[in-house]
Amino acid sequence: MDMPTWNLRTALFTALIAACSWSACEAQTAKKDLLLSGLSYPCGVAVAPASGTVFVSDSGHGEILRLVDGKAEKVVTGYNVQPSETELGWQAGPLGIGIMAGTKQLIVGSGGGPLGTDQVNIYDLADLPSTVAQATLSQTLTAKDTPQGKPQGDFYGVTTDSDQAWLTGRGNPDYGWVYHFTPAKAGTQPRLQCKIDTWKGSGTRFPTAITLSPDGYILVGQRGENGNDSVIAFYDRVAGDARAKFSLGQTGIVALAYSPLSGRLYGLFNDPQAPEKNGLYKLVARKRNTACETQLILPIADPWAMAFATNGDLWVTAGKEEGVLWKVTRFETSPESKSN
Repeated sequence: MDMPTWNLRTALFTALIAACSWSACEAQTAKKDLLLSGLSYPCGVAVAPASGTVFVSDSGHGEILRLVDGKAEKVVTGYNVQPSETELGWQAGPLGIGIMAGTKQLIVGSGGGPLGTDQVNIYDLADLPSTVAQATLSQTLTAKDTPQGKPQGDFYGVTTDSDQAWLTGRGNPDYGWVYHFTPAKAGTQPRLQCKIDTWKGSGTRFPTAITLSPDGYILVGQRGENGNDSVIAFYDRVAGDARAKFSLGQTGIVALAYSPLSGRLYGLFNDPQAPEKNGLYKLVARKRNTACETQLILPIADPWAMAFATNGDLWVTAGKEEGVLWKVTRFETSPESKSN
């Protein structure tokens, strides 16, 4: 996928939202329904592509939940929970989660431990019954030191395709890497590899959000620190090099996701220094510009993670000690109404 930067940037005006017809009606009609409450720092959410089942990382309680008929079922328990020494100050147990559809496996990144000790766990979902049951732990991976010889941890963001996964490691902000792995095959050991040096690619700290673009690039959101320095950058999934980056004009990007219906890109911002700006945004790229416009769709207090279902429903986790799971709908105009 060797594409010149200028050509990639042109292509991204569609994939990264070349929809300049956004109107205030999207924000006015956005609707959020409360599906779960009583969570604690829920830092991850994933939707099984085939069944539509929603999984939630209930980080502060050390559990992974499954939403069944409007009720939470515990499918993974027993994670150690520790206060995270990050700028967001979450209670860290399980963090980001994702589902590899091809292998029917749940990927769980953990955080909060000393650097170099946080793990990535893989659970088998194929034999998980419809009734309450614990998912089976299949593999446990620990990240090796970065190429700079530094330990890493806090695997916050997870994105997957059918049989691969990429995770952001943001525990050591000076050496923020994206890790990549494929499941172990018969007679082999799984490998968790440093794939993308996000500091080199973006010039900004704290890789947090991650998703796959419709064109197959790895899109990483760097949360940043002070002022308006959040950045998103596109990386080649094979070579790991940066192909394009865009500044966001504010701090606090924690999640990214493309709508399966419109192809538009959305982001969650969580900035403790500017809580009035927290919420769900649409990101809009303009031609001949290195910045994205951030257009507020829905204010959400302390958002952490989001995932689309194939029908276009957006699932969002938010909140601290009183964490919640929202289902957000009616926030997109018809794809046919976009101007390109």
